[in-house]
Amino acid sequence: RAGRVGMKEGGVRGGNSAAAGGFPSTRHNAAREIWVAARSGGYHFRYADGRWRNTRDGEELFSALARYIGEQAGEPVRLG
Repeated sequence: RAGRVGMKEGGVRGGNSAAAGGFPSTRHNAAREIWVAARSGGYHFRYADGRWRNTRDGEELFSALARYIGEQAGEPVRLG
């Protein structure tokens, strides 16, 4: 099933997928980060060296999003 993602008022991006059960993320302008909420936890990504990277382990944003969505959907997901 295809999901939809769109920016809402206040910088909150909502991912809507019936399989994944929704997937909120927030653009946090003051901290210059993207915050992602997944069932497995909350994650912060900061832009550095041309890529958005997880502030904990350096994982690239789109790779992480594919993993988080796949975990929630119960099947592999490839973004891009």
